[in-house]
Amino acid sequence: MLTVSVAAFYTLPNDSYPMIGHIPSGLPEWHWPELQLTAFKDVLLGAIMLALLGAIDSLLTSLVADNVTGQEHDSDRELIGQGLGNMVAGMIGGLPGAGATMRTLVNIRAGGNTPLSGVVHSLIILAIAIALGFGFIFSQIPIAVLAGILLKVGFDIIDWPFIRRLHKMPRFPVALMLVVLFLTVWVDLITAVFVGVFIKNMVIIDKLSEMQLGSVILTDGSDDNIPLNDNERDELMFYNGGALLLKISGPMCYGTDRSLKKLMK
Repeated sequence: MLTVSVAAFYTLPNDSYPMIGHIPSGLPEWHWPELQLTAFKDVLLGAIMLALLGAIDSLLTSLVADNVTGQEHDSDRELIGQGLGNMVAGMIGGLPGAGATMRTLVNIRAGGNTPLSGVVHSLIILAIAIALGFGFIFSQIPIAVLAGILLKVGFDIIDWPFIRRLHKMPRFPVALMLVVLFLTVWVDLITAVFVGVFIKNMVIIDKLSEMQLGSVILTDGSDDNIPLNDNERDELMFYNGGALLLKISGPMCYGTDRSLKKLMK
């Protein structure tokens, strides 16, 4: 790719086609953080937001990698490593990053199945693009070449057997998947993840509410099939239908409030 792009495009004027452009060379300078109390609130909110979004992105990338490799990642180690890396990146003026699904899959397709492949990738970028000052070579790679690579990788990671079985799956998961897919393509990944997680959490809360209501006992003692202890049954017999026993066992969430009121009417 590099040889072809340099041979085909290097002699053309820089403004005739979009390319990566200038890549800084040299090692970055170390900067200690300056804490300003007036900006502490904004910095804290931004840090929490980036941490949550970065964690979601990295964990989703890890799940995709697990499906491809058949392995199981360590979420704690993944997030701790990402946090330490972002902290160091901030010291040298870098931007926070997270797991990249495309690059991860390219790495796996190329045979990299261990953390050592990521280390080698970082060292090569450090040595060639920064330390040795060879960034001018990569700056001549057209963006169209990178777009072609992304299209090829994206096409390869599609689970075609899953697509063929899509019409046999439950409607709600399919609809949610299509919503997330649409938002990812036409909006951005972060919005798609947020909406998908929010909708799924609402469905989970609804299902948990139904399960929790199944453990609720509401009786006046007339039904012998409802399990009651001797004291409860004696109290209900004393009132002879004039009182109701509401017995709740197990955890209850706020989602059961409305259904519980309807049950008591």
